[in-house]
Amino acid sequence: MPERTTGPFVLLDDNRAGVGKRLLFRAPLDIISCHDYGEIDGLFRQMEAALARGHYLAGWIAYEAGYALEPKLCSLAPALTDLPLAWFGVFTAPDFAPESTENTDAVLIDGITPGVDKARYETAIAAIKSYLVAGDVYQINFTFPLNFSLQGWPDDLFARLRRAQPVAYGAHIHNDDWDILSLSPELFFQKREAQLTARPMKGTAPRGRTLDEDKKIAEALRGDAKSQAENLMIVDLLRNDLSRLAEPGSVEVPALFDIETYRTLFQMTSTVSARIVPETPLRTLFTSLFPCGSVTGAPKIRAMEIIRDLEQAPRGVYTGAIGYITPERDMTFSVPIRTLTLKPESRRARRWRGSLGIGSGIVIDSAADAEYQECLLKAAFLTTAAPAFDLVETLRWQPDGGFLRLDAHLQRLSQSAAYFRFAIAHDAIKAALDDLAASLPPSPHRVRLLLSERGVIALTASPLSPAPAALRLCVSNVVINSRDAFLYHKTTARPPYHQALREARAQQCFEAVLTNERGELTEGSFTNIFVERDGVLLTPPLSAGLLPGILRAELLKSGRAREATLYPADLRSATRLYIGNSLRGLMAVSELAPRNNPYPQP
Repeated sequence: MPERTTGPFVLLDDNRAGVGKRLLFRAPLDIISCHDYGEIDGLFRQMEAALARGHYLAGWIAYEAGYALEPKLCSLAPALTDLPLAWFGVFTAPDFAPESTENTDAVLIDGITPGVDKARYETAIAAIKSYLVAGDVYQINFTFPLNFSLQGWPDDLFARLRRAQPVAYGAHIHNDDWDILSLSPELFFQKREAQLTARPMKGTAPRGRTLDEDKKIAEALRGDAKSQAENLMIVDLLRNDLSRLAEPGSVEVPALFDIETYRTLFQMTSTVSARIVPETPLRTLFTSLFPCGSVTGAPKIRAMEIIRDLEQAPRGVYTGAIGYITPERDMTFSVPIRTLTLKPESRRARRWRGSLGIGSGIVIDSAADAEYQECLLKAAFLTTAAPAFDLVETLRWQPDGGFLRLDAHLQRLSQSAAYFRFAIAHDAIKAALDDLAASLPPSPHRVRLLLSERGVIALTASPLSPAPAALRLCVSNVVINSRDAFLYHKTTARPPYHQALREARAQQCFEAVLTNERGELTEGSFTNIFVERDGVLLTPPLSAGLLPGILRAELLKSGRAREATLYPADLRSATRLYIGNSLRGLMAVSELAPRNNPYPQP
């Protein structure tokens, strides 16, 4: 990441694990910008001249430029803010920037305020529906800003956001007067020689807690009639836009209703492609395509007229375009959704004013409340900071048997890696474990395996100390939320469990069992819990909010244990209590400590 005192730069950041790359454009030879609608033709002439000289271009175009590119909309062009209508740096070539390993300073986002309250939003949706009923449009993409304050540095905020939401089209663009941070998953268009490809994105659903839940949610989204209808409208619009440029008969839809997976949600995408003349002028390209139909509605021109009437402020770079162009006229531009604009209030105090655009596509059967909630869901990457974490497996190694239950551990690790989109190389993990095992002395060891998002493996080993002869168990006052996906995967992000274990040790207990928001037992801080009743071991179901323990799965498969909803009172009435994990096996509890702050039980 460039220094905080650096000049203008454009960082285009594909940070998907295992496939991403970072293009850094810095030390611009020139800046080409446009601050007035009448300057748009001059902007493209300057861009063409820079390409002719063998230079790269990287930057952004605001949504409002669409009013200048379409003669029918020129008279509706809204007043501009103090940001440019378009901004491009002229560069010799990009650097392939390595992943930053430096620690970042803390940032604080506060004062979050929707630019449109729910009542006004509902009024706007009602107005849009009147246009839909009248047949003026088939869909309107209605947006509004989420305003906030940032305490800290924009590059630190970008580092935090990209950790929380890996995407293909991230960007940090810096100029003295503003910073643009984009975490967009959506391709606007890509041109490679004569091949032009667009990938509109319409249709959203939240992630599940496990791969099984994910599969059901993704299939439901893929078959959702409303999402398909919205997506198909935009596909038809993009086919029409591309046909203005395309060789006859070359427009195709190679993929329809694909589901893409991101850290917090699923998105439905489709792909539209065409062949065009490679030397097509930039002005012609953008006049035909800009702005992307996925952020306007259909038909595009009428949708933009209605948007101009209903939206209260210019969108700016949000829903415009961010990207780069090579001297050979290859180019990639994203649709800047999930995009922040930051302006300094006080650099000395590290205080910034920020705005995040959010919105959704409105069709005839859209419900205002559901659409408003979808908008807030799309802003979750800003308001819900995901911790940096590694995946974990804790293994038992024995000189006479090697790693106990290794296949089950690696399968669980693989499932969590797939869920969180972590890179994983199974052969490398097995080789690293074999190398470690060859160096261990002939006594049982606890081996901790960490897997980073980028697939980096870290192994540590220590002699396995025996468990206490008498195991005291307590019920923790820590209450977990069973909707938290982190509960279902073993990671280093374990604050509730660390707190519960501290409580246990303060009460001279070996382990503490937690409860969820319904008062149900879940699991211990490092073990699963088993209640013996009538000769059968009962253990809480995964839906209560707990890790799918390796030993637990083995006992369930053998029939020795079965799932049951349990409460703290069941601990007292049990014939016997056990806790267990793959490292130590099943361990009998000798004493249940009194609960310090019991909750009423059903």
